[in-house]
Amino acid sequence: MATIVRGGHSVTGRPLAPLDTEAVRRFAATCGLVDFAVTATGSPMLAEHELAVAAIVAAEVPQARITLSYEFGYPGLREREADAIRNAALGPGAGRIADEVARELPGVPAYFARSGGGLVSAHYFRRFPLTCDRGAAASLVRGRAALDEGAGRVEIQHGVSDVALGPGARVPDGVAAAYGVAIQRPEAHVERIVQARGRAELDRVLRDARDEALTRVVSAGAAPGSAGIEEVTVNPLSYLPDGLYRVRVTAGGRPWAG
Repeated sequence: MATIVRGGHSVTGRPLAPLDTEAVRRFAATCGLVDFAVTATGSPMLAEHELAVAAIVAAEVPQARITLSYEFGYPGLREREADAIRNAALGPGAGRIADEVARELPGVPAYFARSGGGLVSAHYFRRFPLTCDRGAAASLVRGRAALDEGAGRVEIQHGVSDVALGPGARVPDGVAAAYGVAIQRPEAHVERIVQARGRAELDRVLRDARDEALTRVVSAGAAPGSAGIEEVTVNPLSYLPDGLYRVRVTAGGRPWAG
């Protein structure tokens, strides 16, 4: 079930129409849904209307799980819409998986493999399950690469000191994927479209993006005090007004041991 309401912004943040809050309220109150995906035009630049919709939905449906498309950062409306819908659809299954892991490993911090590398906490996985959609495949690739580089030697922190495989031996895919997970650490990304007129304004928006990335990686399970910025990319957007940039910030940190 879906609805379209008035609202949204241009890519430069100019309001296209006032948000029809009453239409949002009617839909939330009558649709019978718990999982919501919200997409507004221009939200990577200004997420104001998506956040307003989320507040209305949460007031009408207190148990709602809400995915906002701006959190995925893509400039294109269709890409963001598709990912927001997929994330919302994966939410119930992710919750069941996280609950099962918590029952099997009570009191143990649980981490899930990201599709693009890195780990996220169970809390983060529940909110953004799409980030782990291809986590197993990514971990297998990383594990295989690490094992090949180490000539088949796997170091184990607890128990046996290390395991050396004979010539031509190959670690099974499951064990290689597990190793790929074990050598990763919490990671989070922030991707935004920003407008900056001059270096001082660009520095300010970059500081905001860095702060958001650090907050996200702590939510993703980085140990307090270990979070740091690993990469920042800033690319001017072509064929659009001057001063528009696509910013991507990556933050990482050590896993939290409890």
